[in-house]
Amino acid sequence: MFVVFGFIVFCIGMLARYFFSTDRDVNNPPGPKGFPILRNLIDLVMASDNITKTLGVMLDLLFAKIDDNLGTEVNIDYLFHQPILTIMWQMVVGRLTEDDKAQVKLISEKAERFVKSGVVGMSIANAFPFLRYVFPTWLGRTAQVYFFQACKTIGKKLYHESQEKLRASPPTTFQPNNLVEAFVQNCGNDEEIFNCENFQVTFQDLLVASSDTSNSFLEAAVLYLIAFPTVQEKIYQEILDIAVDGRVINFEDRKRMPYIQAFILETHRNARTAQNFVPRRVLWDFWYKTYKIKKDSIIMVDTRLYFEDKTIWGDPEMFRAERFIGEHGELENASKVIAFSFGKRNCPGELHVTMLAFLVLTAVLQRYKISNPVGQPTPRLDMKPGLALKPYPFHVVFEKR
Repeated sequence: MFVVFGFIVFCIGMLARYFFSTDRDVNNPPGPKGFPILRNLIDLVMASDNITKTLGVMLDLLFAKIDDNLGTEVNIDYLFHQPILTIMWQMVVGRLTEDDKAQVKLISEKAERFVKSGVVGMSIANAFPFLRYVFPTWLGRTAQVYFFQACKTIGKKLYHESQEKLRASPPTTFQPNNLVEAFVQNCGNDEEIFNCENFQVTFQDLLVASSDTSNSFLEAAVLYLIAFPTVQEKIYQEILDIAVDGRVINFEDRKRMPYIQAFILETHRNARTAQNFVPRRVLWDFWYKTYKIKKDSIIMVDTRLYFEDKTIWGDPEMFRAERFIGEHGELENASKVIAFSFGKRNCPGELHVTMLAFLVLTAVLQRYKISNPVGQPTPRLDMKPGLALKPYPFHVVFEKR
């Protein structure tokens, strides 16, 4: 009976794939070619000056959400997601109008559903592709398609807007101010790389990768701040020491604030938001210990064993920011934390996340005290699997300092 049922499901799936496979690339869109050239453009857009310029709008949006719920229980789940998207939108598009805010809100909502659709269903669908057409909602395909289609539609519109702007300006005077303009300007150099489809994929990947991992990391940081209130108080005192007059903390202050840097490093080590680095193809045969890894093998790095190794960390099960503080109060061992991969294809968002984590956490803690709701147990400290590891949903209370 089970075999008959399985055969029926298989046949239905194959028929569905045959009749409805015109959008099958939506789940696995083709990656853009010419990675080094695109990487240079992305690195240019993600320069520290651009991040600093766009942070103010993000913080205004975040503070407005918090101020509306002061003194009450706030669900931390995806609290930072839409504000973070506004930063990436401004760097990609170069503006944030009221219409843009509506687009950001739409993308944020669909991205949240996409991420929450889970990795189990995606794994099953990748192993047995026909099943995504039989159980599209259960396997998360519906949420994925809605997100990809929204990004595709919006990305196409932005691309054509920039094309028209470029046509209306003499080529010698056109100066790109954002990623989409820089991308379109290069279309005449290599249309195989710089075309509308590749921009749509780049646009989509930047939005989901930057917002989900950054949101997950900040959620983990807030979790540790309420689980270890003495740590939160030490960071606040460090802020007071640097900004005696209450001025806004800037990124240059980071050099004189070792404790919050240590806290951020320990959050990376404990939360492991991006525990598994993206797959890599082996370029030649090599030996790892007693194992021969053959050319063209696909390998992935799992950082869990490294970050839980007692020979390296001593007490890896403990959350202890002091492990990164030297005997004279200086920051040490920062290079031991590998959170963004390494090499020429390391994460292009490393500077983005580093600045975002420091500036957002200092701004929030300078303005608010964060605590666990009265009478509630401390939230669980282990992470929930997904596209990025993140805390299980929990609530906090924000109070003005």
